[in-house]
Amino acid sequence: MLSEVSIKSFIGRFHEIRDRSRAEQDVLLEQARYEVFVNQRRTGQVALYLLAGLAVGFVITIGGWWQLRLQNPMWGFACLAAGIGVASLIYRTLYRGLLQKGLSEVLRQEARRSMSRS
Repeated sequence: MLSEVSIKSFIGRFHEIRDRSRAEQDVLLEQARYEVFVNQRRTGQVALYLLAGLAVGFVITIGGWWQLRLQNPMWGFACLAAGIGVASLIYRTLYRGLLQKGLSEVLRQEARRSMSRS
């Protein structure tokens, strides 16, 4: 699971809650993470996303290194950096989509609670 620091990196990234305070966004994102992992039981999906990101990063790294290894050793490092960057981007993008689903559910529940109080 993402650490608290990583959850904080998503503050301000969702337009539905962008107008709320940072502390409130932090609470809502933690609730969204809980919704996704515990209530919707999507832990396996997150593991699949992580593996997919790693696989793409591996292919870029090894494929680029294989093609460019004889020309200049620095290309191997460049391909490694590109592979890590792409793997991280893929994982964060897919994880953000899962958080979006959890956040939608949390906001839906919040709206129902406020409607029942009225």
